[in-house]
Amino acid sequence: MRKFNDRMRFQGKIDSWNEARGFGFIQRNGGNDKLFVHISAFTQRQRKPSNGDIVTYEVSKAKDGRSQASNVEFVIGRNSVSQSENGSAWGRVAMIGLVVIVSIVAYIKHVPQKLFYSETHPEVVASDIQSSELQAPLASSLLKSESQSLAPSVESSSSFRCEGKTHCSQMTSCDEAKFYLRNCPSTEMDGDSDGIPCESQWCKF
Repeated sequence: MRKFNDRMRFQGKIDSWNEARGFGFIQRNGGNDKLFVHISAFTQRQRKPSNGDIVTYEVSKAKDGRSQASNVEFVIGRNSVSQSENGSAWGRVAMIGLVVIVSIVAYIKHVPQKLFYSETHPEVVASDIQSSELQAPLASSLLKSESQSLAPSVESSSSFRCEGKTHCSQMTSCDEAKFYLRNCPSTEMDGDSDGIPCESQWCKF
């Protein structure tokens, strides 16, 4: 069996965090053992720890000789994923909007030349102008479609708020329970730590 080394860093997930008392446990990746961690062991104080947070840590000895986590650092937070996905979607919308603007500007600059050229080549200019006129509506329809597809995901992700609820009896649906478990601190709705809250009340399968 491999022994812990003070200089070796491990990765795991925060489990059974007690916000009121400022401590909890870390379950190491690939193992069932849990290690005690105190709030003072975190090197980053930008936010409070919560159940499910992924962290890296070292192992040290407490005054009573027991092993505990030290130099604990957060890995990428769970909220960062959704923010990244939303940012990517808005980036696509911005790109399509840029295509629309470029198409319109090019069309406006090109029309006077076409009108002059039409005096000698009317049949060629008529066909070319018709093609240019179709580009702007097509880009606009793409922008509208992308915006409509993005709107539901943004709205659904913001339909709940962290309001201090911690127990299943305070939830109104399975979706709300899942939101609180993933995004809000000090929840006590996942006793077996399988990532599914309120299994006996709201999230029955």
